Amino acid sequence: GFWSVSKVEPGCMTLSEVLLAVFWGAAIVFFLAKFINFHNANTQGFWVEVSSQVVNGLFTVTGVGLIPNRAVDTYRAYKIWHYKRRTRILREKAGLPQLYDVDDLPDPAYDPNYVHVLSDKEQADLHYQQEKFRESQTWYRPHGTETHRAFPINTALTICLWIDLNSVFQIILCGTMWGLNRFQRPAYSTGLLIPFSFLCGIAASVGMWRGGTKTKRTKEVQERLRQALA
Repeated sequence: GFWSVSKVEPGCMTLSEVLLAVFWGAAIVFFLAKFINFHNANTQGFWVEVSSQVVNGLFTVTGVGLIPNRAVDTYRAYKIWHYKRRTRILREKAGLPQLYDVDDLPDPAYDPNYVHVLSDKEQADLHYQQEKFRESQTWYRPHGTETHRAFPINTALTICLWIDLNSVFQIILCGTMWGLNRFQRPAYSTGLLIPFSFLCGIAASVGMWRGGTKTKRTKEVQERLRQALA
């Protein structure tokens, strides 16, 4: 539950970051709306700037700090997408029917009797990329289970690209926040960059949710429940 997650080091760090972002984000609103009013424009602007810099720093931890991981994940998703496309093309050339689930690519580790069209080297690389990507992104499933179908790799690649865009906007925001002081910085710069960064993160989250929902084997699970309760 909530407390078990918060006690673990990564969960505790994430929870702390979220709470701090909420606190300082609320502080920005309070200072801008003058719920906390210093009756001095310079002092008021100073605390808006402090709050904004803290929030920017907190989002930089993930938005910029995780760029290497995000780049690797995008590369892995692209490789899997490439092998999916190559499998489809090779099956067409060989006169084989297309897979029942085009995202559940055959793997000799699970089905050695299946007809494989990729070379041994390509198959080994596909398996490696799928396993590494699954370890990094827990929402991704390379193969179907009793409750879910394989996660669509097109959706997974799109999610990774949205996350990469989040990092791009965060980098630009950092350059704006740290390269210009509050007197030089155009108001529209942060007014545009922050929402764009947020929207990319939201788009990625929606993609994960929709991908998970669309791959649920709802009918199969309901049928098994009926049989178990009968």
